[in-house]
Amino acid sequence: YMNAKVYVRASHFEKYLTNTLMVIIPLVASGATLEELISTLASVERDPYIAREFKLILRDSREGGMDILTALRMSLNRVPSRTYSEVFGLVTETYLISANLADVLMLKLEYLIRNKYNRLRSATQVLSLFMEMYLVVALLLPILLVLIIITISPLGPIYLGPIALNPTLVLLITALVYSPVMGYVMYLLIDATVSSIE
Repeated sequence: YMNAKVYVRASHFEKYLTNTLMVIIPLVASGATLEELISTLASVERDPYIAREFKLILRDSREGGMDILTALRMSLNRVPSRTYSEVFGLVTETYLISANLADVLMLKLEYLIRNKYNRLRSATQVLSLFMEMYLVVALLLPILLVLIIITISPLGPIYLGPIALNPTLVLLITALVYSPVMGYVMYLLIDATVSSIE
């Protein structure tokens, strides 16, 4: 259960932090302080997991007696997300010493968007392949099998073990057993592919 909770939390940061970064960059470019940045993010962030983390940072800073940088570093240890660690690691390391933090974060945003685009393109190609496989394996193959049985049935009965195959029996087996099973398998494959890019 705990592993599942960690996975769900990490997936929220991995999926939606790109949107958060689009809010961070204008705030940083406008010269907002780090506390103003975190406070704004805590109030405008739509994802509940990410918003809660920003509220925890503010709590550590305002009630826990930490300065905002220390609270943010504590947050890096608390969040099981590589993307979050990279983005806010950049913020903590360069906020006070670099005037180009907005440019650095913009480069990171471009990198994340490019990665998402590449994953989407790969998933689209995989889905296209799955649809072609479905058409051949689940639809065309049963029809071809029935046609073969009809074509060679005048030569004598065809046996599958102790069962004598005739076109009607083959049609029933493919329609009631084979096609639904193959359709379900393809559904699982397609669902897993679509879930991986959300």
